[in-house]
Amino acid sequence: MNNHLLVDSALIGLLAYLFIGLFPQPIQAEDLSFTISPPTIQVSLDPGGKSEGILRVTNNSNQEQSFSARVEDVDVENKTGHPVIAVDHKLQNALSATSWIGLSPATISLQPHQSEEIIYYIQTPESARPGGFYSVIMVHPIPSDRNPNSHTTVQSQIGSLLYLTIKGAVNEYATIERFSAPQVLDHGPIQISLLIKNLGNIHIQPKGVVSLHNLLGKKIAITELEAFNIFPERNRSYEIGIGKDLFPGPYWATVSLNYGIYNIRHLEASLLVWVIPWQAILTICLGIIFLILAITVKMKNMGGQKPSEMSTQNT
Repeated sequence: MNNHLLVDSALIGLLAYLFIGLFPQPIQAEDLSFTISPPTIQVSLDPGGKSEGILRVTNNSNQEQSFSARVEDVDVENKTGHPVIAVDHKLQNALSATSWIGLSPATISLQPHQSEEIIYYIQTPESARPGGFYSVIMVHPIPSDRNPNSHTTVQSQIGSLLYLTIKGAVNEYATIERFSAPQVLDHGPIQISLLIKNLGNIHIQPKGVVSLHNLLGKKIAITELEAFNIFPERNRSYEIGIGKDLFPGPYWATVSLNYGIYNIRHLEASLLVWVIPWQAILTICLGIIFLILAITVKMKNMGGQKPSEMSTQNT
């Protein structure tokens, strides 16, 4: 009996060993949380000027992690204004500062919760034209050979956006390409579409408001525009809802904004919108028409009766 128990126990142990060997337990993914600062860098230089600064990388995870840094061209998603890494570098050469920037060191290794500095160096050529130039310093974790699972983990990367201005005859010029809304609405709010185009050679950050006035000129609503940078030769779209509870009648919507670092410039546009509760008006009109028709039919029926019939009804 004891021999049978020993044999059974040995068989169970062997099967368990084989099962664990064939189906290993999943490895926990690495915590690759990290931060960089500052998120944006703004530098102003003369042609041929030099500058340097510090980018701090912090390993927020509980294990040692190596990081790599590189400089990339940056583009901006048209209309939304969000900066992204440029896919077609030829389109960005005119605005790129990438070839003027160096990093030291390009790779670092950090212990858990440790920080280290990466030095960036900027050297502009003597022939650099006045205006804005842009790049992004990207930092991403390097997969660890000590944890094979990290090679299959989607690696995150964080960028610090660099705004470089070359001093001189900077051209700040923008236009309102679109300021539109439905001409007739049943009720509020009024949905306004605004598109601003930067025609200058440096980024701008328009700041202003959209206001709504009634027929008497009284301001009844105001909305502040969210501040965004608009890169040269790029658009920025805004979608604004204004005026919730509106009485029937005409309303004037006006956008008024300022932009510019070296020369403050002003942009303004207006449009007319009618608030007409046509559904309610249509319902009332149909009710009036139905009432008129009912009265007309009743009158015709009464007019078609003979005098004797009417006198009989009266007696």
